[in-house]
Amino acid sequence: MIMLRNLRYRKLKMKKTKKPEIKSLKRKIKNFNRRWNIDINDNQSFIFFKNRVLNILKNLFRTMLVEGEFISEYLHIVGEKEKSSIVVESSFPVIDNLSDKTYNLSKDSRIYKIIENCSDFKKLIFYLQGFFWCKQINATIKTELYKKIKKTIDISFIPVKLIHKNNSYKFYPAGAKLLDKKIVNELLDWLEEYPEVYKHFNLSLKQYMKKESPRNILDNLRFSLEQLLKKVLRNRKSLKNQREELYRYLKTKNINQEIINMYNTLISQYAKYQNENVKHNEKLSEKEIEFIIYLTGSFMRFLLTLSKGGKNE
Repeated sequence: MIMLRNLRYRKLKMKKTKKPEIKSLKRKIKNFNRRWNIDINDNQSFIFFKNRVLNILKNLFRTMLVEGEFISEYLHIVGEKEKSSIVVESSFPVIDNLSDKTYNLSKDSRIYKIIENCSDFKKLIFYLQGFFWCKQINATIKTELYKKIKKTIDISFIPVKLIHKNNSYKFYPAGAKLLDKKIVNELLDWLEEYPEVYKHFNLSLKQYMKKESPRNILDNLRFSLEQLLKKVLRNRKSLKNQREELYRYLKTKNINQEIINMYNTLISQYAKYQNENVKHNEKLSEKEIEFIIYLTGSFMRFLLTLSKGGKNE
């Protein structure tokens, strides 16, 4: 009885300390780089991240990278040729069963080799996304892969987020400040039904991460909101001329009058800010830009929860 209690205690302790350990490692790496005045550029971050990913694949998938049934499916998904000499097994290998064979993955595994030789960051993320799209890879392995890659992203300082929602896994380009679960990640999912809106909102996030022109960032945010309003309200009016249409629409959704007034006032002030500042002033602070990003996201998320395209969760 005491042994079982101790075992449960150890498991509970491991669960509680696992996350802090990752944060601690991330902090240690960051502080070391700061102490030694080491500036890790994008290329170095990519190399470190890729090496860590290769270690994950080697340890998690083991012989599956050479003998698994999923190989053909995976290579088809990512658009790569199969190696003719690879023999595909008739049954899906169990993760806990190691083969007696010894493989040199760089030589024997087509999948491992294309990832190892990948020199493009976006391509690497696409290759990783391919694992989560494979139907031949079971849920247990995907969950484990998700956990390991998520931790690797944290300690590699790369502008990517891996999201698990509704049994699907998706990579998003973003940075820590922008990765608010409701305002950004969930919104990007919903906006997939509105390609033009998604394109410009997502572009503004990328531009923000790259510290590009504030005017371009805010122009894309304004355009994305304007396009969504046109879609939801079914008209072709500009942002500043939507007040009456928006008022009537919110009324039909039985929204509290104070909320309607507040929403309309904020939209009007938003349009005024864009007109008076964005078009004529490049000297906008990062805090202002981030505020407008979240405000735009809040405007759009509210509209989508009211429209057929959004889910009010």
